[in-house]
Amino acid sequence: LVVGMFEQDTSTIKKFDEKLNGEITTAVKKKEFAGETGQLKLIPTLGKLPSEKVLVVGLGKKAEHTKENLRRASGAAIRVALSLNARKCATALHEMECTDEKDECNRITAVTEGSVLGAYRFNQYKTDKKEQEKQVDELIILTSNAKAADAIHKAETICTSTLHVRDIVNTPANIVTPRWLAEDALKLKKLGVKVKVYEKE
Repeated sequence: LVVGMFEQDTSTIKKFDEKLNGEITTAVKKKEFAGETGQLKLIPTLGKLPSEKVLVVGLGKKAEHTKENLRRASGAAIRVALSLNARKCATALHEMECTDEKDECNRITAVTEGSVLGAYRFNQYKTDKKEQEKQVDELIILTSNAKAADAIHKAETICTSTLHVRDIVNTPANIVTPRWLAEDALKLKKLGVKVKVYEKE
């Protein structure tokens, strides 16, 4: 379970902290965690919550929190999930309001984008099978927003295209030849995109 916390502000994670017998506030008092940008605090729940672990992500000062910060925080969180070999990850990061984004659906899109792009690894040519198997199978967005599905679909569409381009860039040039690129571009026709390939005479 991924939750966010603004710098020196435990009010947003109060309900989780109570379930964890004050673990988060204790960490703040001991100066082990302050909610600064990029800080991460992983807490085992020991059966006190449905999730095995809670990851508290530091978001920095509330007045400086933007949608891009939210996207980056989501990427950092999913990488922790990958390192733990977690198959399922639930997130409430979209609940943290941004200075430049009041619409929850747009924040959900940002969280989904950050999570999917953050989980990207190009391992097609890796021989380490264990590394290839590491992936988060399910990302759960904790929301009751009726328009959330559309926001997630939008993010998935953007990410699918972005990850495809990343794969092309990372694939060796002896595979991604001009002909390969042309054939790949022609596949876009079935999506209604006009494609013209210029051939040598």
